[in-house]
Amino acid sequence: MLHGHGDDAYRYGKILYNFSSNVYPYAELSGLLHRLSEHPDALASYPDPAAETLSAKIASLERIEPSSVCVTNGATEAIYLIALAWRAARSAVVVPTFAEYADSCRLHAHRLREYS
Repeated sequence: MLHGHGDDAYRYGKILYNFSSNVYPYAELSGLLHRLSEHPDALASYPDPAAETLSAKIASLERIEPSSVCVTNGATEAIYLIALAWRAARSAVVVPTFAEYADSCRLHAHRLREYS
């Protein structure tokens, strides 16, 4: 992260929606928690670094080629990869929001405009 941190909505008083962090507060995790309680060994090692099994499963479900699937280590990695793919593009970010949007644009030489 280059500039600051997200989840600073407390600075702005009453807000309708908090886009300052990329964490979804309403996620339904009961299935995941149950699976992990039944299979704690799933946490014993890192997943496949190339994510080939997951990519193949997603491709099969979506009826696309596995080479069309990009599995990342989370939203932040995806944000930076997208900014890199469109390096030096013209971009706009509405603030306040998750800081990585603007940071990734700056890192990859975007002509950035922020709106509030």
